[in-house]
Amino acid sequence: FIVVILLLNIRYTKVTPDFGVLNKVINFIDESRTINNLQLTKAIFSTDQVTVTIRSEEFLAIRSFPQSNRLENEIPYEMYQKGKYSYINLIFPWKGNEKGGDITILQSVADKIVFSNNTFINLTEDIFEIQGQSSDIISFLLKMAENKQIHKFSFSVFHRDSGEFNLKVKL
Repeated sequence: FIVVILLLNIRYTKVTPDFGVLNKVINFIDESRTINNLQLTKAIFSTDQVTVTIRSEEFLAIRSFPQSNRLENEIPYEMYQKGKYSYINLIFPWKGNEKGGDITILQSVADKIVFSNNTFINLTEDIFEIQGQSSDIISFLLKMAENKQIHKFSFSVFHRDSGEFNLKVKL
């Protein structure tokens, strides 16, 4: 009897997606604006993982990053140096690219957001792209999550040297 109840409970329990990874990426985007020695370079959301790359001109800032963010035992990471920058790649588990992603939904999500003046939205057959400030990208990511679209696409966030961000969604 207990086994049957447990099986029925599992079957009808609604699983809510873990947005902890999305929250961390949003924090990295936000901190890239305010913390000069650490900067999000890119975050790539694929089907099974999110790869986040952060850079700094200060090696000690990169070296202390896992300890200061309590990531040492949670997720795999790698540190390396290239040119004058030191980098850390963080690899978070992610369940993405569920079926059902639709470009019209992305467009309607974007239509509900008041973007900054210099925001550019480009739409082609297979790519939906937003270029703008960190607040524009954060607003769009949060609206995607609110509309339950965040796991239905593979997408990337890039921080350009100009200070602007670029979000590309693959359809």
